[in-house]
Amino acid sequence: MPEPIEPEEGVFTSFETEQVVEITSLKNADTLRLTLEQLKVSEVSELLIFRTDAEGGERTQIGQISLLESSELGSGYSPSFTLDSDQVEPGVFLQFVLLTGGGATTATPVVDANGTLTLEFGGDQRIGAVAAASSALDNLLINDAAAIDLTGLTGTLNVEFLVYREAEYNNTVGLYVTDFSDGGIVVDALSGATLRPGDAGYESAALANRLAVNLAGQHGQVSSFSASIEGGGFLGTFLIANDTDPTAGEVYFSHAGENSGGNDHAKQIGSNLFGFEDKAGLGDADFDDVVVGFAVV
Repeated sequence: MPEPIEPEEGVFTSFETEQVVEITSLKNADTLRLTLEQLKVSEVSELLIFRTDAEGGERTQIGQISLLESSELGSGYSPSFTLDSDQVEPGVFLQFVLLTGGGATTATPVVDANGTLTLEFGGDQRIGAVAAASSALDNLLINDAAAIDLTGLTGTLNVEFLVYREAEYNNTVGLYVTDFSDGGIVVDALSGATLRPGDAGYESAALANRLAVNLAGQHGQVSSFSASIEGGGFLGTFLIANDTDPTAGEVYFSHAGENSGGNDHAKQIGSNLFGFEDKAGLGDADFDDVVVGFAVV
């Protein structure tokens, strides 16, 4: 076992020779939230989080988040994700892997005296992460931002949105109600007939369930919106490319099965934070054409 480098404060202990980090303390909480600072990420990537042993041998994936290219997020966003209480506790070791077009790279984690974690991936690619013990899961996005799960919340919810646009298109993001997490919409209550993404008539059924929430923004700026939304069910999202009218512009759904070629136009890039690609065939696949963050307040 290598000698640990222990921070003065914080929840992590890192090791000089192993590509792992140990959870040292969660105080009185039962989950762990990581807030990311993308110090240098050269392309859209995936960050995988594994629970492992001290040598980084046997491991189980417990988390995944998409990363945009550095500097592609507007000010006001702090991408974060929360690890489930079933997977994290003091004494557990974590390993981080970055997936890019060039392959998979395992991080060398470094914890400084203040407890700040930096994930080094070689070259100049690195990610900073501030860890904080948390008392509950706070992410409502599921299936890589395919749906928003409001089943654990009841009544009328006050929801605040931050919307950032990095695109020439004047896009609009909308929300619609679904009966199932996979996007299924019951169209006949008596028979239980259900349309799912990719079925004929699904787009019309989805837009018929559209909420009166239109999220749009100015290029390079962050805009804020508030809305009242009923809890207790699931929401899908969609992007109208360069328009506010879904009959006039191309529509891309968060449920990839409804999109041409089954392309996934939405990615989760943090807790309650997702980004859309607004071009057919995924365009430049930067997923920052519209970035939406939300919180129930």
